[in-house]
Order: sequence, then C-alpha cells, then structure tokens
Amino acid sequence: MIVLGIDPGTTRIGFGIVEKQGGGFRALTSGLFASPQDPFLLEKELLALLKKYNPNAVAIEKVFFGKNQKTALAVSEMRGVIKFIVQKQKILILEYTPLEIKQSVTGYGRAEKQQLEKLTLKILNVPKKPRYDDESDALAIALSGALSYPMYIKTRNLS
Repeated sequence: MIVLGIDPGTTRIGFGIVEKQGGGFRALTSGLFASPQDPFLLEKELLALLKKYNPNAVAIEKVFFGKNQKTALAVSEMRGVIKFIVQKQKILILEYTPLEIKQSVTGYGRAEKQQLEKLTLKILNVPKKPRYDDESDALAIALSGALSYPMYIKTRNLS
C-alpha cells in the first residue's frame, strides 16, 4: 500500500511518499513541488507523481486557522486545487489536522514538531533529515495516512 502525503503551503508545498511493507514502512521519495503557485504546473507535477507511484490514497494536512487568516486562506486555495486534481484521478483523499498527525505518529497530539520529525524519519528509516521542513511534514502526513488507511477501508467496507 502506498500513500502520498502533501503539506500544503503558500510558498512551498512538500510531498512525501510512504509504502507499507509487511509490518513496516519506508519512504519512497520526498521533495517540494517546483511550481506551487501555478495551478497548471502544479497539476502537471502532481499528475506525474500519481502516475509514477500509483498511490492508494493521498493524505493532506487540514488547514489550521491560527493568527494569520490571510495565509490560511491562501493555503486553503492550494488545498482546493490539490484535492480537485486528486479527485479527478479517483484516488482516496485522507485529511488530518496537525494534532491528528502528531497523535498517530508519536502517540501524543501535543508533541513538539521536532519530536514528530525525528520519529517519522526513524520509523521510515530515512538516514538524512530533508532540507526543508515541508518534506519532513509531508512524510509525517503520508505516514499518518499509511497508519490509518487499513482501518479507514475496513470501517467503510471499501475493500
């Protein structure tokens, strides 16, 4: 089972792809979309990833409305573009809040961001910390999706 995780942002959009193998997980790849502000180029890049890795699901972080609503709105727009592209491909979309991601990976929803990153990279056996936090975050989102996917399918009788 393969899950693509996406960390939407205003200037950078991270992605991470995780595969479940037997009882473990491994990272297949991670990176940043080169054209996060151009919906047409983003679509081209995202479709290439979907075609190459053929994920069972795409996990995406839900927008956290903090102090800066202008930023939250811009992130929401990018989430909408991403979800539209994925839905056109008829791929399951899983959505998680930051608290849910931390809870599923670390067992504690209020874990520090560094704890989440460290544990995610350890579980996925990633030897070197990615250059950008957006990549690490996307891997954590993908791992959350991979951890919950079997239960999601089971509870909705989608198997």
